[in-house]
Amino acid sequence: MAKLALIRGLWKIMLLVLVLCFFNYWGAGFHWWITIAYPFFQSIRCWVFDFIPFSLGDLFYILLGLVLLVGLLVALYPVALIHRYKQKAFVRLGVFMFVVASSGISFYIYFLLSWGGHYYREPIGKTWGLDTSLKVNLAVFERDIIAQINTLQPFYRSYGIDRINEVSLKNYEAFTDCKFNFKGHAIKSSLFGSYVDKMGIEGYFNPFTGEGQIGKLVPTSILPFVISHEIAHKAGIAREGDANLVAYAICTQSDSTFRYSAAMDLLLYVRRRFSWVDSTAESKLFAQLNTYSRRQLDTIYKYFDLSKNAASDAGREMYDDYLKLQQQKEGIRSYGNIVADAWRLELRRKKIGVERVKLF
Repeated sequence: MAKLALIRGLWKIMLLVLVLCFFNYWGAGFHWWITIAYPFFQSIRCWVFDFIPFSLGDLFYILLGLVLLVGLLVALYPVALIHRYKQKAFVRLGVFMFVVASSGISFYIYFLLSWGGHYYREPIGKTWGLDTSLKVNLAVFERDIIAQINTLQPFYRSYGIDRINEVSLKNYEAFTDCKFNFKGHAIKSSLFGSYVDKMGIEGYFNPFTGEGQIGKLVPTSILPFVISHEIAHKAGIAREGDANLVAYAICTQSDSTFRYSAAMDLLLYVRRRFSWVDSTAESKLFAQLNTYSRRQLDTIYKYFDLSKNAASDAGREMYDDYLKLQQQKEGIRSYGNIVADAWRLELRRKKIGVERVKLF
């Protein structure tokens, strides 16, 4: 029995190596997976899961956690009574660790084939032909964003999640080359409630069920952008910076509320960068923002304050390490690439106009 389990474990390792080689070295096969296999598979998942109003992915995580906890307790119980079980205690603990490792390899293979392989794609900005040599003029960029927010603010309307989902799905159908149509609940509220927000997580994608979730307390002013970001993940955009860029490119072609949301979210990143360079100049520019939008930004900053805790810091470090393992050298800082990417996109738009958003 033990020998059979060992053989299965070795086969899984070999399969994992083959999958990684597939994504790294077989260009034609990788292109087929991106453009045909993944859209077909994700369409099935959307058809099955998106009409369910709650997150099955969250239930999966809860069940997985319970299984691991019970398994660990069962394995550790004989160790606690080592005088009675002797060497059998460590044998049982070793079996548990082997099962966890073997199952982990299986989950990782499924993760790669069901979605994670998108981490091996070229950055979306490179695919779109954005000029990476162009440097951002932060003062000009923040001035333009503030002017845009001031123009859009009178037309901004606070949308609920159902309305945002509805408009977002129409946006992806109208403005992108998305190869499948999302239906039902594109993005769902997290079953973990405000705990997600307190961990500093506005939204997240479950690669095992293909579902996107958002936190309970995300401010409405940035919610359209956050949901558009999570739908980008569903559409096969894995890198966080790329998902931000896709969300920005789509929201800026939508109605006033979505354009306002994109500008507000982008302003958060640009303000942070410009404050590092020249806080005095940034403060003078920020004073030009209308009062209503400044109050909304205060709400956003208070929302961010919820995540100032040790658990959030630990989770952020873990996610930073995860992203670095998934072809993103900048880790969690890759979210901030939206500053340069959006600047380059707008310069490109001034030259050739607004283009259809290419996802594949």
